[in-house]
Order: sequence, then structure tokens, then C-alpha cells
Amino acid sequence: MDWLYAWLENGRYPFISQLRARGRTLVLVGFDERSESILTNAETLTAAILRTSAEQLDDARLMVGGFSMGGIVARYALAKMETQRIDHRTGVYVSFDSPHRGGWVPIGLQAFAHYLAKTGDDTYLQQISSAASQQMLWRYLDALDGTPAESPLRTRFKEQLQKVGSWPQIPRLIGVSSGRGDGVGNGVEAGKETLSCAGPLFEGTRFLAQSQGKKAQVAVLNGVLGGPHTITTDSFPELDGAPAAPSNRSASSPTPSPRSARRSGQPTGRRASCRPSAPSPSVTWTSTTTCASTSTSCARRSSSSTTTCSPPTTTRTPS
Repeated sequence: MDWLYAWLENGRYPFISQLRARGRTLVLVGFDERSESILTNAETLTAAILRTSAEQLDDARLMVGGFSMGGIVARYALAKMETQRIDHRTGVYVSFDSPHRGGWVPIGLQAFAHYLAKTGDDTYLQQISSAASQQMLWRYLDALDGTPAESPLRTRFKEQLQKVGSWPQIPRLIGVSSGRGDGVGNGVEAGKETLSCAGPLFEGTRFLAQSQGKKAQVAVLNGVLGGPHTITTDSFPELDGAPAAPSNRSASSPTPSPRSARRSGQPTGRRASCRPSAPSPSVTWTSTTTCASTSTSCARRSSSSTTTCSPPTTTRTPS
């Protein structure tokens, strides 16, 4: 939690100090395991919201939200509280860069995580295969020679989200997306090589930007671990070079189009690291007036973070 506090306070903008100057309190809520199921971590957030309300000295409504996965955790938690007729006292829900229509980790990188696991180091594979990751990914690859598909964990999560109404109905809903905002792509041409690996371990390994069509090649994995393994997809959109998809539809939309965020470029040295991205942190914001003590005690419970904020108080949760 200390790293999150330092990042919020000591970055380009002193976020925490500015909140306090405006009479608000920031509450950081930690998860025991941030890669755990979104349904499980939503229970932690629910407890934090109720505790914030109980310790609040005024009647200001809360603002609850989160970054990336945290926005989805907050969305489910608030919606479930409403179906259970629990007063969450939330006036505003905020989601910042949350993949409501599905997250995107390139299939080539997911395959590379399986390939690396053959060395005995399954660190990246654990990240990709965690419950939270599978619940968010638009398409998941369950084996090196597998077929990309929606994970059963995501299917069940979408069903649970639908059961609670998909979105909270009481608070005002605000979504913030980090991107160009003009609908222009990022210049990554579909089908073009974006990264190649040199050196004895992965000689001949390369990755290509996602392209459309049948048997579209997205990666070739080769090296001392065996190969070459050619990784392909069928009928995928050109996700890597596309502008971010609009976030105004729920995760249970019948034809989801995932939010895309990819980088491309050639390695400058002899060795290249190809790492699949891990689930991003979440944040919950609530508005109350006195949560400083709550913020401190919650923050020390876990190494992950969540936040809740209210007009006079704020809570945030990174996953």
C-alpha cells in the first residue's frame, strides 16, 4: 500500500494533499490477493464501504470507483448491495480505464506465457491464468496449442453481473478512459512485426500486430524450449492498432469489443523481454468527511490497494 500512497502523492500531481485541502479523506482498501476472483474482492470493498459509512461524521454521500479492475470490482459490489437492499450511500460511481467490455492481452503474449512455463518459471502464466485475469479477458488462451476463447470464468462472471442488474442504478455513473479521444489508431499496422527476440534462448521468436481473417499469424515462438510454434487466430478484429473501444456498454454485451492498449517497437539490444501484462490496479472512491483513521488501518491490511471516496471523503482500490 505504501507504493500506492507514494504514487498518488508524489507524482506529477499531489492527489492526496489536494483532496485533503478540499475537505476530503482518501481511504485505501487492500485485498489479501488482488488476482483473486472479482466476486471475492468485491466483498472486501463492500465491507470498506460499510465501515466508511459507519465511521463518517457527516451525511455526505460517497464516491466509489476504481482504476482498471478496481472499477469492475466497485461496479459489481455496488450493484450487488442494491439487489440486497443495502444502503451503500454512494452518490457517484467512477471507473477509470476499466475493461467493462473485456480486457485485451495479445494472444501471442498469452502463448509466450505458456511457452516460458516450460522452463519451470510460470510467473507470467500465473498472472494470465488468475481468476481475475480470466474474468476480464475478452479472449483467453488456456494452452500453448489451445484455441483462444472466452474463459468459462468470464462467462460465469458476466452471468453474476447480470443477476445484480449489471450496473448500480442509484449513483451517477462516470467513466474515464485514457486515450487519444479522436478515434485515430495508434499507427500499429495489422500483421506487421512488432517485436523480435535475439539470443540463444528465443532465437527466431517474433510477435505480430493482431490482424483480421482466418489463420492470422500473431506470433512465432522458437528457441531452446523447442519450436517453431506458430500462433494464429481466426476472425479477430485488428485490436492492436485500433483506437480504444467506447465503454458505454456492459461486460455482458452480446458482441463485446475489448478495450485495446498495445505498444509496438523493435528491441534496441540483443535480448528482448516479452512479458504479458498483469491485471491492473483498482480504485474505489467514496465521499465522507472523516476516514483518515480508516484509511490508515485498511491500508496496512494488505499489499494491494482499493479506494473509497465521498464528497468529503474518498476511497480508492488498486487491484
